[in-house]
Amino acid sequence: MRVDVVTPNEADSANAAHFLRAEGLEVRVSASLAQLPTDSYDDLGCLVAVEEALVDFEVEHFRTALDLQPAWSDLPLLVVAGHETSLNALVDRVFPHSGNITLLQRPLHPVALVSAVNVALRARARQFEVRDLLADRSRALHQRDEFLAMLAHELRNPLAPVRNAVYLMNGLEIKDALLLKCRTMIDKQTRHMARLVDDLLDVSRLELGKVELRLQEIDLNNCVSAAVEACLPMTSAQGHSV
Repeated sequence: MRVDVVTPNEADSANAAHFLRAEGLEVRVSASLAQLPTDSYDDLGCLVAVEEALVDFEVEHFRTALDLQPAWSDLPLLVVAGHETSLNALVDRVFPHSGNITLLQRPLHPVALVSAVNVALRARARQFEVRDLLADRSRALHQRDEFLAMLAHELRNPLAPVRNAVYLMNGLEIKDALLLKCRTMIDKQTRHMARLVDDLLDVSRLELGKVELRLQEIDLNNCVSAAVEACLPMTSAQGHSV
């Protein structure tokens, strides 16, 4: 991960870069916030800025870029300031919407700087882990939705001729009671399977919370009959009667 150091003082930037690079860290030095690329915050480990670099018009531009961070990102900000500076006042003035700010007061020992940067980088590493987990989850959900769509399509193929056959059978005059019962049962179950196939495609909608509850009048006799029929194998096996 990279550490950005922002200070208009060349001596300060050279010293900070020297101490951090001695710890094996990648460092980029800028003289002002305006020189920071606004499209690289996702790969940035932390930002070290001196109080003198927090110029109002540059801070506003930088703050806008921070507000565009994805939900998983909360860039650690390390601000080097004098003893008289109040952290709460500085945060309220410069970064009112960011809670990940550490104030380092002058005179600043190199060990304190390196330690604070390492702490910030460890916190940032956890954020990157969350980012990767969210990306993996998103890919898995996309693959699941593709599989369900393909499965639903494949299930519809054998259902179509069965439903067509039932439709043709409904046009025949059948007097045999057993055949009539079988035809009714096949018709009911194929319709049920068709609804189940449609429900497969709605799994992704469940994930997004877009399931819509549709109210309609029902025949309670049909509901009870369907429930009894669904439980019939178990009740018969137990010797129960409804």
